[in-house]
Amino acid sequence: NSSHVTISQTLRWFAGSDDRSNLKFDVYLDTNSNPTTKVASNITAFQYTTGNLSAGTYYWKIVAKDNLSSKTSSVMKFTITNTAPSISNYSQNISSTWA
Repeated sequence: NSSHVTISQTLRWFAGSDDRSNLKFDVYLDTNSNPTTKVASNITAFQYTTGNLSAGTYYWKIVAKDNLSSKTSSVMKFTITNTAPSISNYSQNISSTWA
């Protein structure tokens, strides 16, 4: 029995600006390695929570803007899987002492 799972993801970032009060961010997110789909525009928070995403690999970037210029981050990625969690490389050592 397989079920289709969707998950929201919170993206977080930092900005190295002396004047953070004027910063606004555009968030780009899609399944292309060079994301071009703008999912948020002119937000002031240092995070963005996506809508529900299906299994797959997603790429995202941030464009930080102030009154003078803009700067684009490197592209980051994450993967959502539809598989159940599992334990790998698990071993159990049992030692007993008999009297």
